[in-house]
Amino acid sequence: MDNLFKIKKLFKTIIFKYFFTFLSIIIIIEILIMIFLYFLDLNSPWIEAPLDAFFLAIFSYPILIYYIIKPFSKELEFNQNYLQGIIDAAPNIMIVTNGNNIIKANRTMLKFTGFNTLQAFKQKHDCICDFFIKDSNCLMSIVQGVDWLEFILSKPTDTHEVSMMYNDKQHRFIVQAKTLDFNETNHSVVTFTDITEIEKIKNQLQNSYKLLLEKERKFLAITESALDAIIMLDSKGRLVFWNPKAKEILGYEEDELMGKDFHKIVAPEAFYEAAVKAYEKFAQTGEGAVLGQILELSAIRKGGHEFPISLVLSGVQIDGEWHGIGFMRDITEKKELQSELKQKDEIMLAQSRQAAMGDMISMIAHQWRQPITAIGMSAQNMQLDIEMDDIDSKRFDTKLSKIVELTAFLSKTIDDFRDFLKPNKKPNTQMLSKIIKGTLSIIEKSLENNNITLKESLQDDTEITTYSNEVIQVLINIINNAKDIIKIKDINNGIICLNISHDNETAKFEICDNAGGIPEDILPRIFEPYFSTKEEKGGTGLGLYMSKMIIEKHLKGIIDVHNNDEGACFSITIALKHDEGVLDD
Repeated sequence: MDNLFKIKKLFKTIIFKYFFTFLSIIIIIEILIMIFLYFLDLNSPWIEAPLDAFFLAIFSYPILIYYIIKPFSKELEFNQNYLQGIIDAAPNIMIVTNGNNIIKANRTMLKFTGFNTLQAFKQKHDCICDFFIKDSNCLMSIVQGVDWLEFILSKPTDTHEVSMMYNDKQHRFIVQAKTLDFNETNHSVVTFTDITEIEKIKNQLQNSYKLLLEKERKFLAITESALDAIIMLDSKGRLVFWNPKAKEILGYEEDELMGKDFHKIVAPEAFYEAAVKAYEKFAQTGEGAVLGQILELSAIRKGGHEFPISLVLSGVQIDGEWHGIGFMRDITEKKELQSELKQKDEIMLAQSRQAAMGDMISMIAHQWRQPITAIGMSAQNMQLDIEMDDIDSKRFDTKLSKIVELTAFLSKTIDDFRDFLKPNKKPNTQMLSKIIKGTLSIIEKSLENNNITLKESLQDDTEITTYSNEVIQVLINIINNAKDIIKIKDINNGIICLNISHDNETAKFEICDNAGGIPEDILPRIFEPYFSTKEEKGGTGLGLYMSKMIIEKHLKGIIDVHNNDEGACFSITIALKHDEGVLDD
């Protein structure tokens, strides 16, 4: 249909064009004939025929021209309206201008400038450049001494921008211009593309990029100065990031580890299978039993040397895949220090045990002194009766029974001390009252011989599962300390109170004396090793230190001391049920 329409239009144009030319030629010929006959003064009927034809042609010529031009003028008007419709449909500002005056403008331009028609715009403005405002890298009406449009046309490959205000908001445009190459009108089509939102997004991206660079700079500064090794593994367990400290600790070059199976190279053979299996689970779920925990493991540095490390693991999801992050620290020095401290603790423990053995011997002497004296006296009396031949079998039987009873007491005392000195390998369950009885069986006679009264109080007896001998050892240490202070200060009617209470989870032992208390300036140091207030009496300063070690490290309890109105008070809190396990050395 389009081709048929074009053919009909072309055919019509050709017919009108050649017919108009033919008619013009006939009129010219008739005029020439009339002039010729007029000059010859020929009175011929031929003159009237051309004259009639001439007048007919003259009158019909405008009519013919009208009917010829009318379709073209309608087509021209249609084309003009069609062109206006096209530029009105453009979302960007579009104008036809010579740089000073606007010839044609679209609705976007009129709406932006606040006018309904181009005529209304022209009444107040000649150029759209009246709306240009000053901004960075933006054109004004005159640029480098030339008109703005001329400047744009002179640099067609450059990007040109202008700023204009609309609804109290600054808008930024990219300007493009192209000269119209017909009729020598020196007109140009200019488009203004609003990039305000694009510029806003661009600025946001630039700010985000700057922020990202700043964060990256800080991240690199932190990781490069970190005292711990930082590593990142991808979902396959391959190394994708490490900091300088990781390189220093492991001793590898980047090309030896980066992008390779980290566990295969660094994990010891004993840990390798478990590490790979756990990491596979983490890579699938992002979960792991050891995430966030401080682990003490071993790693292999370049050269095959295995060394101890502490390791904290976490995870992060990148592009839908889980990546593992590890913070690693070489703890070789820490382990060596721990070994040294352990040796020192063992030395102090041996010293404490030696001191405890001395105390035990002293207490055994107190326990045995009276029974042995009684046995000796009974034996002497029996010997004297024999010498005097005063043998009374009934009296001898009574004395022998007493000797047997005292001997049994001595044997029981030995058993009590032997049981006390025998370390518990596992927690044992017994009543609180039995722990108190075990303590009193060892120390009660020593207190009686020093005229010191021990007052015990148990609010409510209950079972306790713990290392009972260690509890008894601590109670004896503290009671012995109280006894020594009472003796040093020569306090008459010395009193030591042992109060035991409990709730649903813990047992509390409180040992208080009436020796006047511990000076406030040394109270914070009372549990320090080798610190003693009884140096002149041969104190080692290990008893309270070992008591603190036993309660807090071995029994996972709490020991504290404070002064009351009469003296010092030690409080011990331990769990009623200690977890099953082997006691630490």
